[in-house]
Amino acid sequence: MKKLLILLGVLLIAVLLGLGVAKVPGILILQLGQKTIAAPIWLIIFGLIVLILVLYFLFKILSFVIYMPVNWKNSFLNLKARKREKIFSEALNLYMLKNYSKAWPKFQDLGRAGYFVPQTYYLAADAAKEAGESGIAIDLLVKASRLGFEDSMGVAKKIREGLI
Repeated sequence: MKKLLILLGVLLIAVLLGLGVAKVPGILILQLGQKTIAAPIWLIIFGLIVLILVLYFLFKILSFVIYMPVNWKNSFLNLKARKREKIFSEALNLYMLKNYSKAWPKFQDLGRAGYFVPQTYYLAADAAKEAGESGIAIDLLVKASRLGFEDSMGVAKKIREGLI
């Protein structure tokens, strides 16, 4: 409905402009230095409309070409983020299903890739502990603590005590 109203408005303006040009056939004279140009008003109006449309589309094309590398980069980054989110959800599903031997390597890979780094190392350590990989669990806890994981509940200490 909105497009129809816009189209009717443009059509009304075009009809009024056409009637005005037909009723008052004037000539516009432009003098540039030694040159004089005489043209009908309707030709000047038509030329201005065409010039505005050409400039508009040229601006759209240039902005598309200029921002194309940025759009490609953003779409590539979004693709990587979606892949990491998919791997993270798979790892969490494995963790909740108590399939710890398959979950901890996925969490470790996500930590290496920089995805929620301290937390993923902590989850990997917990999954490795549950899978019976005590040495790997301690290494992952050390990585998590170096990266700023604050263990306010003392879970890491309890895990270490349970592993040793």
